[in-house]
Amino acid sequence: MVGALGTGSLSRDDDALGMLNCAAARSLEFALVTVAITGTVEYSNLSPPLGDSVAKGSDVSLTFKTLPADLERIAEGITVHDGIGPYPICNETLSLQLGKLKLKMGPAPPAKLPTDLPPTGDTFFSFAKGRPVTDSIFISTAADSPMPLPMLLDSATLSTTTFEFNFATKYKRGTLKSTVIKDVAGSYTSDGLLSSTFDVTTNFATGVALRVKLSKIEVSM
Repeated sequence: MVGALGTGSLSRDDDALGMLNCAAARSLEFALVTVAITGTVEYSNLSPPLGDSVAKGSDVSLTFKTLPADLERIAEGITVHDGIGPYPICNETLSLQLGKLKLKMGPAPPAKLPTDLPPTGDTFFSFAKGRPVTDSIFISTAADSPMPLPMLLDSATLSTTTFEFNFATKYKRGTLKSTVIKDVAGSYTSDGLLSSTFDVTTNFATGVALRVKLSKIEVSM
């Protein structure tokens, strides 16, 4: 069962839950949540010609929209209440700009390799409160833990390079009022920030090509 958009939670009854409900929300004119994350490139090891479009100090902007209701997770017939609020991302709205380099997701996360199984389409912007001690904000293909997101080059230029990006932060306990989107809407900067991972890898998970210093997370409804 799917809860009312904007008032409750969404249960997982479809593999492409995020993508389908984003389309439904737009058709019904429900307000989506807008997320804008900014920073600057602090490390660049991306090879030319793509590397020519981004350098240390380049501005970084990550933007996307999410549903206003979090995903209701059910385990063995019981609703999970674990201090995590995962909000399905409208994948086609996700855009990552690093200098002049632009990456996108499209309707669903692209397969890492041609031989990979088709992706489910689920991606999440999650808030975790007191897990187990600190608060955190992360983006993932899993609702409850940070994982990389496959990306595509948003350009007419042909490239065999595969991309993934990682985004996860840890904040001091009490930074988040709750995991309900209306309560956590606002700005998050370096205040209370304990650590952050914001990077882009190419071709294999440990191949960090770009690392970003986080400036601000802005969540608005």
